[in-house]
Amino acid sequence: MTMKKAIAGLLALALLLMALPFGALAEVPEDAKLLDGATLVTLGDSITAMGVWPEAVATDLNMVLVNSGIGGDTTEDARNRFDRDVRAKDPDFVTIGLGTNDFVRPSSSPQVSLARYRENLEYFVDEIRGMDAVPLFITPPYVREGAYGGNYPDGLNAALDEYVAVMRAIAEEKNVLLVDIHSACDAYAVSDFLVSDGVHLSALGKQVYAEEIEKVLTANFRTDPTAPRVEQPAAPEVEDGYWTKSFVSFDPADWLILKQGTMTITNQDGVLKIANTNGLWPEAHYSPSLSDTIAVPVEGSVLNIDFTANCGTNVFFYFNGSTPTTHYDTNFVNMVSYFKQAIPALRVNSAGDIEPGQTVKCQIKLSSILSDDMIDENGNVLISGAKFYAVGTAGATLDIRELSVTRVDPSTLPAEPTYDDVVDLLPADASQVAQVSNGYVDYEWTATGGFRMARGQSSSIAWPSVMITENKTVGLAETPYLHLKMSPSNGAANGYLYYQVNGGSEQNIQLSQLFNGSVYDATSPLDMYIDFASAIGQPTATVTITRMSLSVYGNVGDAITWKAIAFAKEHEDVPPVAGDLDGSGTVNMADAMQLFRGVSGQVTLTDAELAVSDLNGDSVVNLIDALMLYRQVA
Repeated sequence: MTMKKAIAGLLALALLLMALPFGALAEVPEDAKLLDGATLVTLGDSITAMGVWPEAVATDLNMVLVNSGIGGDTTEDARNRFDRDVRAKDPDFVTIGLGTNDFVRPSSSPQVSLARYRENLEYFVDEIRGMDAVPLFITPPYVREGAYGGNYPDGLNAALDEYVAVMRAIAEEKNVLLVDIHSACDAYAVSDFLVSDGVHLSALGKQVYAEEIEKVLTANFRTDPTAPRVEQPAAPEVEDGYWTKSFVSFDPADWLILKQGTMTITNQDGVLKIANTNGLWPEAHYSPSLSDTIAVPVEGSVLNIDFTANCGTNVFFYFNGSTPTTHYDTNFVNMVSYFKQAIPALRVNSAGDIEPGQTVKCQIKLSSILSDDMIDENGNVLISGAKFYAVGTAGATLDIRELSVTRVDPSTLPAEPTYDDVVDLLPADASQVAQVSNGYVDYEWTATGGFRMARGQSSSIAWPSVMITENKTVGLAETPYLHLKMSPSNGAANGYLYYQVNGGSEQNIQLSQLFNGSVYDATSPLDMYIDFASAIGQPTATVTITRMSLSVYGNVGDAITWKAIAFAKEHEDVPPVAGDLDGSGTVNMADAMQLFRGVSGQVTLTDAELAVSDLNGDSVVNLIDALMLYRQVA
């Protein structure tokens, strides 16, 4: 062998060794640990808890998985729960994927200092090796600049890089296997590797995680293709018969307090008592193992709820293996609105929390809270977790007496309420109408069924109104659209809808909010359908329209004619309004300016815009049309 070839060979070997993770071996020795059948504990934050990659690694390498990721965790949080979530699981391998939250600076300082981060990582390594298990570091991925608020003079990733460097240094010093995700993700665009929040993994990111971890494990430890396959935990089957089962444990040890010392959970005479210790809004998690979830048929199952909120409270239930702690990005339901629907007098504050000093005792049909995609092909669902916030006064308790599900004969359940396909809000006769606002409106019903309003001679204000009594119930899940239709006239229109959601306190929405923020100039026709359910953020609620005020603006005698104000089940296709370039259903100054920019060559009008821009009907869109539209709205 020539000297030149020898040097080349040594260089190639050096490059190969440099490519291996710290502590990695060129060949797997015969006495290396066996991956098949080993217990893998994944210690981490939300990237681990929600990541899916732990399941992929365990399945591919035939390992028993314990996912010990918790969203928001730092190394300090993970150290506080290490005995429960790692040591008690008797692991063979432990991945440590932490740092994304340690470096975050909600104030001038990071949540965990670099020095403490080092101490915590070294603690994990020493304790894991003391259990005769193998630690495996996973460097955190980059984040999108701007994803976190706080003080980062050199940018988010520059601050994160300091923590990544510490993990790499400890891996080298202590010969810890390292999966350098931080380097691996450099090959991908941030928008590809992460979801829109700029922190959590996309499908690609999860795939890269699994692949990189499997590379390191299989390069250092044995696999046995003949080993029996590990049976991953299976969800329970639906139990026959009719029964009632609690879907939470009343043993405080089965509940998780995310931040140590911020809550207390006790059981007093069979009542689970949850309280905060800091006057803030910490959360308590019930996240059972998959084998402890409850499978129920959706039809014929009823949730039994009984608790007293001496503190402010918010409640989430989780389904299909999703829990408050892992896989919590889907399959959960905020229950407060459903409690409110069952108990109309329930007081809920603007933050959506149940106010203190109230008892919630009700039954809720399971079918009423689940979307179709949460129900499997057999009509079943898994109830798999619960989360409670204890908000406000320190020491004030949330007293839980029952959270259970009853399977009953569906034929014994009361029928679902039915709603009219169309709920007409225009007044039927004068008994519904009253003058308001120190003004006066002349009103009448036209021969074609319209409701005409004109500013009366004796009106002392420019916006006289009438108040119309309604008290009509609308199921927004079935009848979500508000149809507004008006004939062209010489006045301008506005008004308010007053409504109650699920029997709660009266709220209102100004019609101008539905006219894209401005009053409606009735010189142009109006015919529009508004997704009212989405407009008020209540897609499944039952609302009662208690009353409606309608106003007319203009000189004495100026009028508007309403042809329809009604809730409708279907959204009918409405012909486009001439001059309505933005598709809002109304014509305004924005439309006129867009048309002017189009005919003057500043912008290119779309086909949809051109279709409503020929105001004079000469088959040509030009400056004349722009001037006509401007005069119409000016």
